[in-house]
Amino acid sequence: MENILDSIEEENIANLFRLKNRVYNKTFKNYICIFKQIKNINFYINIKYENIDFSTVIIDKNINNSSFQDNISVVIDTLDFLNDELNEKIQKLNEIIAICKDYSKLKKEEKELIKDSYFFARYIQILCTTNYYKYYLDNYFDIYASIENELQSSFWLSFKIYIRNILKYRTK
Repeated sequence: MENILDSIEEENIANLFRLKNRVYNKTFKNYICIFKQIKNINFYINIKYENIDFSTVIIDKNINNSSFQDNISVVIDTLDFLNDELNEKIQKLNEIIAICKDYSKLKKEEKELIKDSYFFARYIQILCTTNYYKYYLDNYFDIYASIENELQSSFWLSFKIYIRNILKYRTK
């Protein structure tokens, strides 16, 4: 990103996009590589990595609006927090999948860690791939509720995994 910014407000949005680039293209990408290795997950998965270039920052016409700047500031703080939390959980996930990659066979605490890490990663994905930063303070609960809904165990998905495992053992 070239430094042709005229104000602190423009610098704030540029900093947000630099942070998005680092968090999404490093931490989130690393998480996806690990998460893909886990089999038989019984909740709805709506997460994937796509290569995104964050180097072009479009300066919004409302850049000087104080609520717009508040949104940017809170999103920066939120992304920093999510990045730190996800990096911690990635270390633990690596330890878990080194032993077992089958979600259905994991201990309850390990399943909770996978769900927690999914929550943080999915939140990062949403903040980095959308324009939520423009109106985050008004809609942050919508993101939270949406991800919580994804994490609800699906009875039919659990049943399908259970039947598949039974059939696998019967054919041996």
